[in-house]
Amino acid sequence: MRGAGLAPEGRKFKPHVTLARFKGDPGRRLHDYLAHHAIFRAEAFEARDFVLYSSFLSHGGAIYTAEAVYPLAPLDTAP
Repeated sequence: MRGAGLAPEGRKFKPHVTLARFKGDPGRRLHDYLAHHAIFRAEAFEARDFVLYSSFLSHGGAIYTAEAVYPLAPLDTAP
């Protein structure tokens, strides 16, 4: 930020991955959901890329914007 001539934010940056977001305390709903879906299993799949998103929390909920797409190397070409 400084290199671009902008002042950095005062708060400390905390990179994270959001798995779920609830308005208020989910209470029993979260417990019931996890208990019902804890046996979820999925077949293996190939990921060709991943997307980095930013989010903005508005009164209507989160607004997600795709910032960049990062291709992943196929297994047979990885070093």
